[in-house]
Amino acid sequence: MFSVQMEGNIGALTFVHRNGKIQSYYATAGWQKGGIPELKNFGLNDLEEMRLTEKGYFIYTNTVTIEHGNLREYYRVKPLSDECRELTRKYIYGLSFVNYNMPVTNWDASNVEEILMPRMLRIYIGYTQMNLFGQMAG
Repeated sequence: MFSVQMEGNIGALTFVHRNGKIQSYYATAGWQKGGIPELKNFGLNDLEEMRLTEKGYFIYTNTVTIEHGNLREYYRVKPLSDECRELTRKYIYGLSFVNYNMPVTNWDASNVEEILMPRMLRIYIGYTQMNLFGQMAG
């Protein structure tokens, strides 16, 4: 899930199951002076509970609630249209960010080559069968 915060930061939240635990993982990107992007914060929380109600509410509870934090988080989930499902299947489904640090690492031109997963673009192109111009790869 993505959110745009009042101060202009962009937040990303995802959920993973590892080592027998369900966890939420978040990262927030913001801006330095001059419009330079930077990673503001990131972290993970173990979850006590996660559920989707019949009325379409996605609710989760952190195992440990921080001071001034919400006991539960609620989101209203709208089902994807058939067209959106197809586009997701075609362009997004094959990508995995597990063990891929670029979206959650503070990087710049001096260290980007150490962080970028080799061949990530090639993996994407191979999975989607598309080249950089949106045409079918030959």
